[in-house]
Amino acid sequence: MQEAVGRVMASDSAPSALRASITQMLATTGAAGLEASGIESEVAGRIARGGVATSSRRHATLARLFAAPHRANLAAVAAVLALILGAVLFGIYGRTIDDVPPPRTIDVVANVAQYVDGEHTQCTASIEHIRQESTWLTRREAELGMSNLLGAPVQAFDLSSLGYEFVGAGGSHVPVETQPSGHLIYRKTINGRPGPMVSVFMAPVRGCCRSICASMQPGEWQVAKASCKRRVLYSTDGRVVYFLVCCDERDQSKVAETISLAQAANRR
Repeated sequence: MQEAVGRVMASDSAPSALRASITQMLATTGAAGLEASGIESEVAGRIARGGVATSSRRHATLARLFAAPHRANLAAVAAVLALILGAVLFGIYGRTIDDVPPPRTIDVVANVAQYVDGEHTQCTASIEHIRQESTWLTRREAELGMSNLLGAPVQAFDLSSLGYEFVGAGGSHVPVETQPSGHLIYRKTINGRPGPMVSVFMAPVRGCCRSICASMQPGEWQVAKASCKRRVLYSTDGRVVYFLVCCDERDQSKVAETISLAQAANRR
């Protein structure tokens, strides 16, 4: 680079465009360093006049011009170029999005189980949270609203034979990629006081939910392998996947059976 600039400066008069470029470079790169070495006024003045310096003085000026401050600038440029090269090479040889494997089914189920367990716990602890979750307050409203939300037919199950009355339903945020999800809420009343609750979470059998149900028969229930406060069961009717959480786990098998019977009757 130094030799190239030297050849240009050795001409009788530097072109006006070049003089402007070099003047701008001097103004933006290490002006303080150039003042300390006495270079700025000498070189800038000579460029502005278009004068001709002797060969030895010209080379001495250029040598000082490319002294320590500019070595630092060149090192910074080299570092930026190395980063750009690395990014280009990663773009060529790095893994694409298609190369990244999808989450394993066991991980999806565990993540969902932890989420629904936490949501159920919040409902048992706060009436206000139940109100926030409940967009639909009757089973009929829930079936219509949830079916529209999920894009699949949904049943708001009747669990009254087990002592659980429908409390409300609404959309949820079950971690099943970008699929919509919903939540049915039930509660027992014992001696006129609010008792244990049941939560049924659901999402359409699409995306990662398809892998959850791949080896399951409609009406079959499995226990989610996850670190949860309560046991979480999951099942499918072929169109929707369900996650069941109960405060009283002694009731869980009966609730699961009642849901399966209702699903079977709906398939006829």
